Amino acid sequence: MPRENIRPQEEPLDEEERQLIRELEAGEWISDPDFPAKKSHFEQVARATLAKQ
Repeated sequence: MPRENIRPQEEPLDEEERQLIRELEAGEWISDPDFPAKKSHFEQVARATLAKQ
């Protein structure tokens, strides 16, 4: 899985970030199969919250 560069090159990764990258590359993290439904739910919650303001 190619990873996108989300940090400028001049900023080195800290140990926690390096560990996360190793875990991702080793396949230790998986996508939530129910992500689309959860995303939709939280988008609705956010819209309702903003509408109250």
